Amino acid sequence: MRFDASHYVPILKGKQGELNAIKETSADIRGKFTPLIEVPPISLKYLEGEPDPIPAKSIDVHVSDVGEKIATAIGSGRSVFIDGFCIENDATLPDGSEPVPTVFKSLRDKDVRFIPVTGLDRVDEYADAVKSATATDGRGCCLRLWTPDLESDELDAQIDSLLSYLGLDPSRIDLLVDFGPVIPSRAALSYQINALPKVTEWRTLTVGCSSFPVDMSNITQNSIAEFERKEWTNWLFVRSKQIKVRMPTFADYAIKSSRTNRGRSEVYGDEPQHSLHGTDQLCVGKRRSLCAKGQQERKRSAQSEGAISEAGGYDHSASKLGG
Repeated sequence: MRFDASHYVPILKGKQGELNAIKETSADIRGKFTPLIEVPPISLKYLEGEPDPIPAKSIDVHVSDVGEKIATAIGSGRSVFIDGFCIENDATLPDGSEPVPTVFKSLRDKDVRFIPVTGLDRVDEYADAVKSATATDGRGCCLRLWTPDLESDELDAQIDSLLSYLGLDPSRIDLLVDFGPVIPSRAALSYQINALPKVTEWRTLTVGCSSFPVDMSNITQNSIAEFERKEWTNWLFVRSKQIKVRMPTFADYAIKSSRTNRGRSEVYGDEPQHSLHGTDQLCVGKRRSLCAKGQQERKRSAQSEGAISEAGGYDHSASKLGG
């Protein structure tokens, strides 16, 4: 699979709303982007009377569900990048198999043309899974670099070591430089692209980051906030300068932050209820929404103070986009 700077790579958290959006996208649009889907971690739930959450499902059920949902969204014969870093340290399945290769096998059995995503700091079992997938499927892989990777004096040597282990040359690897919530300045972005190792040799080159707020607590409840899409305006600036070495493909995190503050968002529902991209602005609407644990704690606290009756309650009807 090859694409150029006219393509788009949305980095998605594997939420059901995101998967539904992919599934419902028209065929002519689908050919213009290739999503990178992060296999989500197992969600948490609270049991009555227990102070701490527990996994909502077992790892074998989770990986089965994830494989089915992604396959349904992508469809057979379509390309997608799959990153399993959120589950790489999870326990093995009851049959002794590892979670990540199990997800890969599930997608393969459903004829999904997935490209495994790896990095320079993945555990050995993850690296083994990617190596096995590249040998089995022959589609190469995606190398995802983070800001700390770029700052390492050993970057070139680490990349060479990984390529040697995988048995791949750069022409079979899609390079994704992911700055996460850090938006490089326009000047710095051009310099960092030019300074990338083997910059002209990779099968594709993509640069991504996100202006979406990592922490929603600074946004007033029941309000709409606007943010400049600096990842987009900076990419446009680089394109306007006709960068001489290689113009990268654009990537962002769509309507999510690059970081998932799982504990806080699952308890307090501190996520956007509505989010919309404009040309160079991001509009985020926020409304308070408590999950079951938060409701119980609030109700228990209020009852202990005589603030509400046993029959009283709150309206927690807000639904989270992509939850």
